Amino acid sequence: MQKCRFYQRTLPAENEIVLVRVVSIEANSLIKVALVEYEDLEAMLPFASTGLQCGKHDTIQSKLNTLGKQFAVLVSRIDPINGFLDIDRRSISDLDQTNAVNRYSHNQVVASFAMSLWKRLESEMSLEDVYAKYIWILQDPFEELTNFTEDVAAMEKYLSALPHAEDARQLIQARFKQNACSVYVEMKMTSSYSVLGVEIIKNAVQTALEITKDWVIGAEEKALSVVVISPPVYKAEMITKNKKDGMTKMKLFFDTLKKEMEKHGGKCSSEQGVVTGETKKE
Repeated sequence: MQKCRFYQRTLPAENEIVLVRVVSIEANSLIKVALVEYEDLEAMLPFASTGLQCGKHDTIQSKLNTLGKQFAVLVSRIDPINGFLDIDRRSISDLDQTNAVNRYSHNQVVASFAMSLWKRLESEMSLEDVYAKYIWILQDPFEELTNFTEDVAAMEKYLSALPHAEDARQLIQARFKQNACSVYVEMKMTSSYSVLGVEIIKNAVQTALEITKDWVIGAEEKALSVVVISPPVYKAEMITKNKKDGMTKMKLFFDTLKKEMEKHGGKCSSEQGVVTGETKKE
């Protein structure tokens, strides 16, 4: 199977957060991992640097399983001559993990576009040539290629200096065209104060909505809003073309709202959590 690193550089930078998967568990509690964004470049992660604790009846494998198939680590030092990396997970936050997974998901879409284009042009250029000509010339490939589906002028400017423009145009529309979807969370909000309870909920919602004011709302999208279904059940919903980004933002909103409610003696919970669905045709 053909593989290509997602970035033009062959090694990550110091203090860069990268996504890895476990390859094997070696002697002396060393974990061999592969950097999935850098053509499976291998590095060693000491178990002590994972931030995990092994109990009497735990194994390293069982503890690693709690992190999922892929997890984020920080590149703390690089030996560029020999290609050795020192990596650490102890400083990685939940937000770092979410951002790394989202970035990898976007890079996979870009990789799918590059692979499909390469298969059409295989006799003329290598896969790395495709990346060099079509991908690495962009600052943020996923965002820019996605925007091209809505901005014809920008698309044509990008394609004007590239060979096989029509092939690239067709694949960009096929891979990056985003359909709007609903991202929402149904939640139960209650307060122990009978008189001030409504005000506590109202103020908590307003405070949580403050974090959404700088979110960019595109065509066919709708800003996050909160409505009452039937007290004490409420629904927060937004319409977005980027499902993963929308789910990350909705979780951030819900977590902020929950903390604000608890700060003032209230409760906020959701049985389903953040979910997505098709938008309703008007």
